[in-house]
Amino acid sequence: MSYTNTIAVIGAGPAGLPTIKELAKEDLKVVAFEQRANLGGMWSDVNGYSWQGMQTNLSKYTCCYSTYPHAKQTPDFPLSHQMGDYLQLFAKSSRLEDYIRLEHKVREIIPTPNGWQVIYQNKSGQEKVEFFSKVVIATGFFLKQYCQKFKGKKIFPD
Repeated sequence: MSYTNTIAVIGAGPAGLPTIKELAKEDLKVVAFEQRANLGGMWSDVNGYSWQGMQTNLSKYTCCYSTYPHAKQTPDFPLSHQMGDYLQLFAKSSRLEDYIRLEHKVREIIPTPNGWQVIYQNKSGQEKVEFFSKVVIATGFFLKQYCQKFKGKKIFPD
């Protein structure tokens, strides 16, 4: 089975989106898995971790991608929906939608001799398996981590 130069990106939020963009520029086969129905991570208007009217505590000048500034009319401290809109526009202008599988929840990532086996549940609820040469985990810090026990684990901090 050949899966050279295939990369799975787990998460399509503020960290996952630029990762997808940069990997795609390198002519790699990129597949991004986003468990929600909308991209944007914590800023998603569909089951995100922010609430209507929530304002960022970072300015639009520091809470943006260097190659994609916020619109001039965006307030200095954007509201949650404005951050979500910004991420949606970034994905659209960067043509990332074709790489992102919405409502696909990764259940397990297993190392193989040539890369990684990714087990996920698609939007229909079916469990599927795909193989990738590399995996990038860009899920943010709101998800509970699970780290398998392995020999030598104690040398890594929690």
